[in-house]
Amino acid sequence: MPFRFFYQLTDVDCFPSSTLNALGHLFPRRAIPGAVVQRTWMYSMDGVADGTETGRFTSEEAAKLIGAWLPTYRTRHFAVRTRYLVGSDVNIAPTGSLVQAIRQGGVAVLDVMGSGGITHSVVALEADDDWVYLWDPYHTRVNARATPHIERCDESGLGPNIRVRRSHLARGTLRKFTLGPLPQRAALLIWRVPNRRGPE
Repeated sequence: MPFRFFYQLTDVDCFPSSTLNALGHLFPRRAIPGAVVQRTWMYSMDGVADGTETGRFTSEEAAKLIGAWLPTYRTRHFAVRTRYLVGSDVNIAPTGSLVQAIRQGGVAVLDVMGSGGITHSVVALEADDDWVYLWDPYHTRVNARATPHIERCDESGLGPNIRVRRSHLARGTLRKFTLGPLPQRAALLIWRVPNRRGPE
């Protein structure tokens, strides 16, 4: 059965949802260990709002922790390598790490600008000369007239559901689906490592 991307359950679980969607894109369902799913949710959504309410966002520290932990957990059928990018390293230059990772068969859990200048995690799946193709775990409405640089794609969950023009995504502004200002840029690159012999 082919993997179907899923939407986040709340307004604040975009990072763990995108991370698990990224892994589901790279691996068949049976290859993903339950411990990977459990740790991804456990380490995420650690942000505290107003000094009291927990689970309001996933901090950069938590995203880095997940990125560092994932390659250490290996089974016979599951192994990844990762790289965490921040700042100016998060760009869509053809020779940049992000685009190269996608073209090499990897994926990126990529922060883009969402509503109100808040970062939002999506999965970058493909890139061509004009567009970057994403799975947005939040069902974003797109106004084709107002935002011709953002288009909805397949809604089946079997592929990208949003594509964004590279010229728009590259902007350092707070507009939706841009990479935004350098201090807010982050991306977790994930590659599948070929199968190897080892414990189940």
